[in-house]
Amino acid sequence: MVNIDSEFISDLYTLNHIGSQDSKGEKNLKQLTSKNRKQLKTKMAEALTDKIETLPAGMQDILLDDLVTAFESRFEVLSNAQLNLVCFANIGVKIPNETL
Repeated sequence: MVNIDSEFISDLYTLNHIGSQDSKGEKNLKQLTSKNRKQLKTKMAEALTDKIETLPAGMQDILLDDLVTAFESRFEVLSNAQLNLVCFANIGVKIPNETL
């Protein structure tokens, strides 16, 4: 089990919810800054050391970069889904639990 501290995840959640609005007034989620991306990559490297140590350094770097990108993408999808649920709730649409 990978253990990344909850404060770090909370910080990422906050960062991803600071965004700008596009011309339609829709919120764009902010990409991780270079510093935060590097911090996440370092934390993932620490958490996965035993699993990736057999790979050459270049492949480790590629894998970790891909994992950070996948994390960003998944986080954006889930954040958008959560935003949609809040919007539906605000207009009174009920969503069955089994679809969540």
